Amino acid sequence: MIQKPKILVAVLAVPLLLILGVSYAKEAGGGELLAIEIAMEKPFYVPASAGSEKVKYVVIRVPAEKQSARATEPVTAIKLEPKMEGNKVRVAVYALSGDADHIITCRDWDALKSSLVGTYLAGLDETVQLVKLQEYGVGVNDAPLTFRVVARRVLSPVPQDAFRTGCDCGACDGLICCPNSGYCLTCGGCGSFCCRG
Repeated sequence: MIQKPKILVAVLAVPLLLILGVSYAKEAGGGELLAIEIAMEKPFYVPASAGSEKVKYVVIRVPAEKQSARATEPVTAIKLEPKMEGNKVRVAVYALSGDADHIITCRDWDALKSSLVGTYLAGLDETVQLVKLQEYGVGVNDAPLTFRVVARRVLSPVPQDAFRTGCDCGACDGLICCPNSGYCLTCGGCGSFCCRG
C-alpha cells in the first residue's frame, strides 16, 4: 500500500522537474524555435533549421525576362537557407546559375553553380530587406524582397507521415508543403521548399 506523503511528493515533483527542464533548455540556447516569412505576392513561411534537424531551404526562380542576357551565366534562381543561431535566425542567400528546369531533388539544386550573395542575422519580429537581390532580378513589385523572423508554428492539417522523415513543412497561400527527405516540393506560386537528407 502506497502512503499518501509519497504520492504527494511525486505529484509535486513532476511539475517542478518540468519547470527546471524548460529553464535549463532556455539557458542552454534551446529557446523558442523560429521561422521566416518571405514577403512575396503571398507570404512564404519557412521554418529555420535548428540543432541536428535536417537542413531546410527555399528556392525562388528568377523569371526568364529578368535574367540578364548580358551575363555569361545568368542567375536562374535564388536560394535562402535559414538556420537557428542562438535565439536568432541566420539566413544565407545564394544566387544559382544553370538549367533550373525539371529539378526535384536537393542534389539537383546543389549541382547548380552557387554564389553567396550574403548572410543576414535577425531576431524575432525583425524584418530584413534583401536589396542586393534586385541586381539579380528578384523583388516584389519593384521593391526589394524582404523576410521577417516569426515564431515557428504548427501547421494544420498536415499529412500523417509528414514528420516521419525528419522534415518540417513550409506554407504559401494556404498550401502546406511537406517534402520528403532529399527532395523539394513546389509550394504554390512562392517557390520550392526543400529538405536536405
